[in-house]
Amino acid sequence: MIKLCVILAMIFLVLYPLRAQDFEAGNKIIVQVKPVVFDKGGGVLRYQYAVSSSSESRQNVWNFMIIFNFSRDSILRVFSVPNWLEPGIPLDGPPYWVSWSASHGYDILPGHSQSSFTFETRFLPGITDYYAEGYHELPSFPEGMAPDSIPGYTDLTPYGPGIVGKTVGPVLPPEPFDPVGFLDTLVSYTTQSRELGWVTEQTTADKYLGYFNSVKVSLQDSNLTAARNTLKKVLQDVNVDSTSALTSEAYALLRFNTEYLLSQLPLPKEPSIDDLIALKHEAHAKSWIGDDNFIKELDNGLENAQKHLARGDSVNCAKELQQFQDKVNQVYEKTLEDQQNGKRRDKRFVTPEGYASLNDGAQSIIDRLPTKKK
Repeated sequence: MIKLCVILAMIFLVLYPLRAQDFEAGNKIIVQVKPVVFDKGGGVLRYQYAVSSSSESRQNVWNFMIIFNFSRDSILRVFSVPNWLEPGIPLDGPPYWVSWSASHGYDILPGHSQSSFTFETRFLPGITDYYAEGYHELPSFPEGMAPDSIPGYTDLTPYGPGIVGKTVGPVLPPEPFDPVGFLDTLVSYTTQSRELGWVTEQTTADKYLGYFNSVKVSLQDSNLTAARNTLKKVLQDVNVDSTSALTSEAYALLRFNTEYLLSQLPLPKEPSIDDLIALKHEAHAKSWIGDDNFIKELDNGLENAQKHLARGDSVNCAKELQQFQDKVNQVYEKTLEDQQNGKRRDKRFVTPEGYASLNDGAQSIIDRLPTKKK
């Protein structure tokens, strides 16, 4: 009798092949995944994800995964989720993933969320996939008759019959490290972040693209001071912009990758006033600052600073350098304001590249001056 049933089942499968619509998939969910990346010190980053299910979801979320493409041993620690099964990482890959599955009755209900999906690694943030699956009845077959795959069901996504989206997760570090190539990665992250809505305004994306392209030019010119100063400006701005213009995804991508690039660049020699004068003329030649009268004003200030320093008067030298910074900053802010308002650039201007190079160069000299008049 059993043999007859098997034969009948085989005949049925030949005459009526399996179709995806014959089975309920786990894709009847609408989720929002919100990552936050923390610096735990010692080169360790903690990735934490909150998964929220829309009230319009038609299934409970019972499985969540973060996908990565490197050895599972590079995940240092995975945290358990209360009332969920122990998280798992497959032995074979790539791809690998960190996976959490709910215990019965503790799925994420429509309109609810779970924020405890957490692991630690030393790898930098990149753009990767997440996978989520809604609870559904699994297909059942007579013993020995389960097919290897069901087109449109088992291959609905690369990871199962659920849904896939983009988030921030750990990626392989570049090997060997190439600073200019890494800047291309930062440019790509900025562009993709804008496309994904992680950078909320195009003007913000353009600002960071300008920074990274400026760093590339500086590195190609072997100007480590300008490159490092611009990267420091990026780190200042991401902290400010994280309150409105950057989501947690864009913030993690720009902050941690910029910090990594900065850490890989050798320290330049500490600039002198002569070096600052040279930087100013270089900035003028590259159209990072403009207006001949403005250049003369800056020249006069630096010449006065040199005279004070030659007499051992560090107090007045510092005052001249601070006035130099104030003038650069004032014109820089006016340039940004005009750009944001769609106005034509004034003949007196300072670009982000010019500001980073000149302001930080002057500050470096001020920081090394004696605190008292000699």
